[in-house]
Amino acid sequence: MSMTSKAKTPEMVENPYVADYYRRYSTRFVAEGETKIGYRYDQVEGRKLQKPNGVNFTNNVTLSQPSAEVLTLIKQDGVWCFVFGLQSRSPYLVDVDGEIYCKLFLEQAAGLLEEGQDFIQAAIAETSQEFGVTLSYLGVFISNVCRHVSYADETSVVFLAIADSIGKQRLDKYENIKVVVIPVDKTRKKLEAYLDGDEEGFFGFDVPEMTQLALSRFFWKLDTGRLDLDNLQGNLLK
Repeated sequence: MSMTSKAKTPEMVENPYVADYYRRYSTRFVAEGETKIGYRYDQVEGRKLQKPNGVNFTNNVTLSQPSAEVLTLIKQDGVWCFVFGLQSRSPYLVDVDGEIYCKLFLEQAAGLLEEGQDFIQAAIAETSQEFGVTLSYLGVFISNVCRHVSYADETSVVFLAIADSIGKQRLDKYENIKVVVIPVDKTRKKLEAYLDGDEEGFFGFDVPEMTQLALSRFFWKLDTGRLDLDNLQGNLLK
């Protein structure tokens, strides 16, 4: 069951230098508008705001539940591999030989926090449900990513996970996800070609920006020695 998203109370800005910038340059919140409750997101129409020059205006925004994303790896026959999900995304449509389909994205496990969940619990639940994996390691990889900042307030925490095994998926009624396991080295080559525009797709498909971000950080940490997959620290499962 999805919880209803709520406007969050902002934390106090304690740094006087930063606080001064807010007072001088930031748009000031005046009053909330009319909120329409949705299943995954709430729509706010007519939020009242004020520019630094004193001019009042209204804006429409989307309030979202926070989400957890998980870049998952598994070692198979001594080779490190990524576990991805090939998932249909209904906002995006594509013509395939005259038939219209929902576009397929190759992506990491992800999901909004359900009622009563924290980020860690959501990460464990999403990898289990979408990929059917049993995890031996889970660590925070990227914290507090603000997504879609011009119109929505969704924030995400990205985790790095190591799977021991892949079992049966437990998908929601309308989910359609195929589990795909791809070696790390092959993923690097395809990602570079995709980001450089040398290939139209990531293994022929599209890839969400959060998966791109997690993969780019993964390879940067690997190349700079900041990440050792055989000696990971900070296991949140313990």
